[in-house]
Amino acid sequence: MGECRRARDDDPRGKRILSESNASIFNVDRAPLGHRIHEQLLARLDQAERLLHDSAVTHEAAVHQSRKNMKWVRAVLRLIADATGTDLRADEHLCRDIGRRLCELRDADVNLLSLRETVLASGGRLKRADVADFERYLEARRARLLDAGAFDTEFVAVIRDELRELAADLAKRPVPPLTPATVSLAVQRTRAGGATVFRGLSGRTRPAQWHTLRKRAKREYHQRSVLADPADAGRCELLERLGDELGWHQDLEVLRSVARDHGDMTPALGTEIGRQLGNARRRARRLATRVYG
Repeated sequence: MGECRRARDDDPRGKRILSESNASIFNVDRAPLGHRIHEQLLARLDQAERLLHDSAVTHEAAVHQSRKNMKWVRAVLRLIADATGTDLRADEHLCRDIGRRLCELRDADVNLLSLRETVLASGGRLKRADVADFERYLEARRARLLDAGAFDTEFVAVIRDELRELAADLAKRPVPPLTPATVSLAVQRTRAGGATVFRGLSGRTRPAQWHTLRKRAKREYHQRSVLADPADAGRCELLERLGDELGWHQDLEVLRSVARDHGDMTPALGTEIGRQLGNARRRARRLATRVYG
């Protein structure tokens, strides 16, 4: 993760809302596991809705943290479905739709960050002047979607309505009958799915397959957080690093696509993105080998 991203991810205003809910919800040690997970799901949805509404949180941080919450919610819904046989596909699909809406806002910020990170990581091979027109286009698009006058829109209101709809549906559902044993079996199923994707990688692997591996690694990471087993700490660290590396890979792929679509793909930019994609794949493969064997 580069310095441009780290400033956004460490925004204390977004973390304040997260820590407020975590202090009251995530430490109910004596409650049954199913009850704790049910409460965590509702807390994460409440956090996401509050982040998008809180004027003290930067729009970039609100979108970023809300997307992280939705990934956690979707991973845990899959965990409950696998562990109990409950059909949660409608809720999972709504999670997916919310995530896609947030992604439209997120890309407006991340495409610009990715371009600047690419220039910084090029070691002088790519200059800011080489991508000045493309950078101005991305800055204008970001301002159009994320600046104060543009953010409080009908689009964001739709996302908040969907978050409330999902929370209301989950609140009506019975507490899932989960135990550490059933959760552990479901997590192992997720791990096996990630291992299958990893074994299918080759030198000609398409970008979508790397993205699928990232989603499997992130899903396992979030699901293991439910058990909070100290013995999982090392694996969770590797899963998080793998997810972050593949996230950078995906950001580069999206940047390349946007540059091509807008007619700003210069030979210098194309060469540098290709070089950094290759480096990201090599780092990710090394990490994935440690994760999946």
